[in-house]
Formats: sequence, C-alpha cells, structure tokens
Amino acid sequence: MWFRYLLLITALAVFWYALVPLGGAFISRRIWRVFRERFNRLRLRQFLDYAAYQRADGESYRFIGGVEAVEDTILWVRNDRLSVPALLEGAEVYILPAPVRDRDASAFDFLGGAPEKIRWQQVTALTEGAKVFIGGPVTRKDRRRLFSSTKRNPLLIIFYDGGDRSLGLRAITARRRGNEYWNAVTPYAISAGAFSLLIVATHFLARPAFRVTVISACIALLIPLLPFFPPGVLFTLFYRKLWWQGRSFRVYGDLADAPLRYLRPGTAADSGDWECRLPDGERYGAVYCAPEDLARRRIPLFIPGNSQKDWCAFGAFDDGDIGKVPEEPKDPTAPFGAVPGDPAVLASRYRRKAAALELLSAVLLLTGIALNILFIAAIIASGDQPPPQPPAVSALLFLNGATPCPLGESVLLRRGYASRSLRRFGSRALLCVVSGGALFGARGMTLMEPSETALFGAGRVSRYRGVWGNRFPSRRRPASGCFSTVVS
Repeated sequence: MWFRYLLLITALAVFWYALVPLGGAFISRRIWRVFRERFNRLRLRQFLDYAAYQRADGESYRFIGGVEAVEDTILWVRNDRLSVPALLEGAEVYILPAPVRDRDASAFDFLGGAPEKIRWQQVTALTEGAKVFIGGPVTRKDRRRLFSSTKRNPLLIIFYDGGDRSLGLRAITARRRGNEYWNAVTPYAISAGAFSLLIVATHFLARPAFRVTVISACIALLIPLLPFFPPGVLFTLFYRKLWWQGRSFRVYGDLADAPLRYLRPGTAADSGDWECRLPDGERYGAVYCAPEDLARRRIPLFIPGNSQKDWCAFGAFDDGDIGKVPEEPKDPTAPFGAVPGDPAVLASRYRRKAAALELLSAVLLLTGIALNILFIAAIIASGDQPPPQPPAVSALLFLNGATPCPLGESVLLRRGYASRSLRRFGSRALLCVVSGGALFGARGMTLMEPSETALFGAGRVSRYRGVWGNRFPSRRRPASGCFSTVVS
C-alpha cells in the first residue's frame, strides 16, 4: 500500500516541480522566438518617411524616434524628419534596458537587464524623449494615417536605452541569457507543489505504519532547495557554468545568422563574397578580411575569438567597392561587424554546441538532486533504530478462555477451529481479538495500527474505528475460508 502513496508523491513532485514550470518555459521561449522573428522581418521593411507616409495604405513600415506625447491610446513619436501617431491598443510593447557598456557594436558586451513585455496601458508612465522603435502596418483611420494593429499583424513597439546601433543586435538576442525554467508560473507551481506534499505528509503523520510515506513526502517537498545542499551543490556549480556556456552559444548563433537575413548570393559569390540592397537602397555585403584589416578599420567583432584566419566582415559598400573592407551602414538595424568564419557554418555549429551543453547541464542538475535524495535517505536510515520494547501480545478468546498470541506469530481461523504454530485448539472459535498487524482476508489485506483492535465474530470482522463491511465473508453465516492475522 505504501508503494501506491510513493507513486502519488512522485507524481505530485514531477507535475508541480517539473511539468508546470517546463510548460511555462516553452511558452516563454516561444514568445521571445516570435518576438525575434517579427523584429527580423520588420528590419527588412522600409523606413517611414514623408513620401511613404502620404501613400501608405495598410503596408508595413518601421520608424525610429523619440516619444513626443501620449494622448489616451495614441502615442506620438517624432524624429528629425517626421512626427507620426501610433495606436497603442492591441500593440505588443517591450522595453529593452540599457547595456552595461554602451558600445554600438560588440554584441557580447550587451549584458544589461533582460527585456520585458509590458501592457500598452503602462506606456503613459514613460517620459518624453524616450527612444522607441515602431514596426507594423500604417493604415488610414478618421481621415489620418497612423500605425495601427490588425488581427494578423499587431504593432511591435520597443522602448530602448543605449545607441541605435545596439538595438538590432540586442533585439535578436533577447532573453537568450536567461533561464526559462524560472518564469511567471514557476513560483506558483512550487508553492502549490509544496502545499500538496505538505498535506500528504500531515495526513499520515499520526500513523506509524506510513512512516516511509511521511519521510518521502518531506524529502519531495524540499526538492527545489536540494540543488543548493551538499554534496549535490558541486553538480549545481557545474550545471550553472555549462548552462551559461550553452546560452552564450545560442547568442553567438543568432549573431552569426544576423547578416544572413539580408545577404543573398550575388555576382561575387564565386570569390566568397555576398551582396544585397538594404531597404533604403544602400549596398550591403560581406567579405573576408585579415585580422589586421579589422583592427585598422575598427570593425567590431560580434563573437570573441583569436582566429588567425580571415574573418567574415559585413557592412555597407559604395557601388563597385564590393571586395573591400566594409563601412558602417546608415541603417542602424543592419548588422555591422565580423565573425570568425562562414556565418552559415558558424550559426549551425554554435546551435549544436548549445543544445549539447544545455542537455549535459540538465543531466548534471538532476544527478545532483538524486545524490542529495540518496544522501538524506541514508542519514535517516542510519538513525532509524527503534528502542527495545517489551514483546507485544494479542488475545485469542474462545469458549474455554483466552490464549495469548506472542509477537510475530500467525493465527489461522478456519471454520470451526483456530490453529497457531501448527497447534490446534479443540474449542470452536467464537471471538478473536487482535491488536495491530496485517489482516489477510478472502478479498485483500488491511493494515492495522497498534492501537486498533479487530473482532472476529460469527461471520463478520469489525474494528473500533469503523466496520470493514463486505471485504470479508457475509455476516449472515459463520466464517468460511482462511483468515491470517500477522501480529506486529
């Protein structure tokens, strides 16, 4: 019976401590993956200028400026050329905190706070002049054109600090550094799991026969804290290091893939170069450069490395200059930097490494938790030496008197007689009183506590804490079959 309760405890711990937080982690990861994909699509759109604003009718544009004013549900954004309204209702609004080091290029320096999704009603708390990126359809409503959301294409609004050049790289690596296990539902899941396991432990606390169940529930209740207890804390340290490395490789994969959103094989593909046109018409491409050329032209390195081979640098070129060292593009969301090799090969390699490191770190974390559970169980087992007690006896009452039943003996009650240790009692058994132990009947087994007493009468079995009803032979006839009572 205790095994069934152990399965219940395991199911509760797995559901609340693993399945629910992991479900929230997958949802969180999906939200930020959709955010990155939407931003990558929008940065390929044309910037909204006055000419495009006059003819816009449902097409998607992007706009970068500063907050001018907020009127009810309308956000006014202005740059040095144009002032446009944006309808906040239905928009997806995010905040990107400032990086620790405000450098417009080196992406692995962006260790600022994690981005946060907010409700559009909170936009009124932002100060005038805050930098904002808006992307989405521009439609005509109430005789004026404005950014507005549709059912299939909601507006994407990003408030950010730092340089404009860092916006694109920080957006496409959003939330890569964090651990998705700790999300909005994790605290509630851990609280609900601890509460349910506490109920199980308190329910069986007063029943000595279920001591193992109580200990198992208490250990399962502490599972969220076990990674920080020795000796499993050593595995936790290795887990954190490997997990951080895996997430860093995720970031590097996104950075290596960033220029490939623009580049397509061009006329210089045979020489290993790529080229394309940015939405504003500027020529954009990638070439292989020696490390000394990168240092001389101060081209930032997206990914740290000490490769002595040629680096792949990408940026803007003048017409006819493909093959030379690139310049910084006018488009602030177009990547400008270098990676140590072919971007496509690097992106695939980094993602495979990230998946392997994340899997290995998860195995180490679970190993540490299992080690701590075994360690706690061993401590409890070593100290589980009950004090010596006098032998317990039970009484068998017959017509000719009572016969004591020492600890550990079995009593077989059959039709018309009782036997114990292969000795038969001649008198017909009318009543048997047994305290504690296991009761084996024709239809199953019932555990008895030391304080409980079983009464065997003419065809029925009862105890002071309830009647066992039809689990045993009918009350209307004498007991038939075999009843075995193991006294403990």
